[in-house]
Amino acid sequence: MMQGYRRSADALVEQAIEDFREADFLIFPIVFLYRHALELNLKYIINVYGHHVGVEQIWNSHDFEKLWPEFVKVLDGFGTDDPDQADQIVGGVIAEFGNVDPKSFSYRYPRDNRGIPVPLANARMDLMRLRDVMNGVFGYFSGTDGYLSDLVNA
Repeated sequence: MMQGYRRSADALVEQAIEDFREADFLIFPIVFLYRHALELNLKYIINVYGHHVGVEQIWNSHDFEKLWPEFVKVLDGFGTDDPDQADQIVGGVIAEFGNVDPKSFSYRYPRDNRGIPVPLANARMDLMRLRDVMNGVFGYFSGTDGYLSDLVNA
């Protein structure tokens, strides 16, 4: 699922780049798909590796302000080092998505569950830059998964 949402977002970015007139329509699913892929990556690490270090599973939240600290607890529980400050950089990207879409309603619905209009960004996004940043973030999660898997299996 993580790869499916990410690859779908990447494919839509490619389509929007090929036909810039599509970008205004595709931005909503692109941002939603990337956000959901981020959420699934966080939940995956927490749920697969958390129990090894006393971190409980989380399946009932979309909130990055809840998921990111639990993810960091997993990393801390394994005693991981972060000499290049990748954790901080990825945390910043996740915080940006959380600020834009705290409850996973923006870019998915025009109104929240109480019927209040959801504010959307008006400015055109640089989709190639967004895709490049997301590739780096998903590379980070892949590396984290591999590293933690090696620690668990050692």
